[in-house]
Amino acid sequence: MVTASEGNQRTRQRLITATIVGACVITGAAAIYLFTQASGEFQAALMTIVCGFVALYYKEQKAAERAILGQHFNEKQNALIPLFEVVYQMLENSKATGRRPPSNVKVIRAISDFKPALSIWGSDDLIVAWLKFEKALNHHAEQENPDGAEAALAWDGFVQAMRRDLGHKDTYLPDGAIASLVLRNEERDKVMKS
Repeated sequence: MVTASEGNQRTRQRLITATIVGACVITGAAAIYLFTQASGEFQAALMTIVCGFVALYYKEQKAAERAILGQHFNEKQNALIPLFEVVYQMLENSKATGRRPPSNVKVIRAISDFKPALSIWGSDDLIVAWLKFEKALNHHAEQENPDGAEAALAWDGFVQAMRRDLGHKDTYLPDGAIASLVLRNEERDKVMKS
């Protein structure tokens, strides 16, 4: 339901917009008339000035876009890296004897910090890859004799989605290659054959 004050505000905004558009049309028509009446040298000088302003505006717009993209990239990195480090540490410690894996508290904290950041900064592809990874982990935990290949491939898919989200092309990177960096040889062979 629209209140009277909201209706008045909308009417005022429409009136202001119509006034601005009308002023632009009148000014544009006057400028075109004056431009057609001016000498060739004046027309060339005016076109040079206009082109200079257009180029400057375009340059400033592109600089602002690059600054925003750079800020988004940094925010994405800050959101993605902590979880990646915890899971990577878990994988590394699982193959090394005598090392303690990260505590469940640390893993749960990393995941709980990660999910809100993922929902804001993650691409569609990255969110889907995370859900597949979570599903593979749950499936892995439910099995009596779990096969780590499914979870490793899901982790690999998640990391590849993360890399694409951060700008890597990974055109020639086969499935399982990233997970293979932290797996034992026998596990690596299993993952790369899958």
